[in-house]
Amino acid sequence: MRTLRRMVLALFFSLLPGIANAQQAETEIPGVTAEFVELRLAGDALRLAVRFNNTGEVTAAIRSGEIAGGISASFRLTRIRLEDGDTINVLCNGRDENPSISSVWIADRDWVAANRDMALALIISELNAARWANSDKAGWIALAMEQIEGYTAEAGEIDYQNIVIDADNWPVNGGLDLEMCETTLATSFEFGAIDKEVACDEVVDASFQEEALAILGTQ
Repeated sequence: MRTLRRMVLALFFSLLPGIANAQQAETEIPGVTAEFVELRLAGDALRLAVRFNNTGEVTAAIRSGEIAGGISASFRLTRIRLEDGDTINVLCNGRDENPSISSVWIADRDWVAANRDMALALIISELNAARWANSDKAGWIALAMEQIEGYTAEAGEIDYQNIVIDADNWPVNGGLDLEMCETTLATSFEFGAIDKEVACDEVVDASFQEEALAILGTQ
């Protein structure tokens, strides 16, 4: 099977005028398979859009030199910085543009209507988990070390500050921000990501978060 670099060359010669059909290609990174999405001409440069399964694969590809850059997650860069030094150039942080990083549950409307107690329990568990993360730094780092192969306490110290404290990735009063929702939907329509205008209350039910906070109290 051809590697990513060889596929890029093959696509360069065969698909210069147009867009590449999505196709799988084995990369030189163990266990990672990329999907070519399209070939784009940007000025005098030819750009190949590549889709990976998750930010872990993107980060591995950047670190290996297979690709020049991509969207990653801040905690995935911590290990690279600790092991390789300052080799990553961060162009922007998503949390600077969207400071409300939401943890939300998505479910079928019919299921929610038939299982409101279960839906509420899930939201309460989410809030309890967020409050635990914010109150037990040592426990959070220990859990990360238990679940992530090769994870270290040093990385945990850095990530806890960056993710739990600075980015507020586990907000203690819930991550559902209705104002941010309205902004996101309006911007998505403006740039053509969705084909009709949608109001936040058409797609989001904030009553579960409100009810959960009434039970647990706010912090």
